[in-house]
Amino acid sequence: MIILTGLLSGKASSMEPDIGPDSEPDVEPDVELAPMSLYGVLIVSLSIFVLFLFGVAKM
Repeated sequence: MIILTGLLSGKASSMEPDIGPDSEPDVEPDVELAPMSLYGVLIVSLSIFVLFLFGVAKM
């Protein structure tokens, strides 16, 4: 679980600098991609949390 959260945080940190310098010419694609990546991270984190809760409940 720590490895998955590390990968998610790595992807999020790697996406942040890409939006900064390219914000002027590519405003529309960044606006379209940013919410999708946020929703993806939220869905993955929630699914891991639910699986963790089920694992604890079974033990």
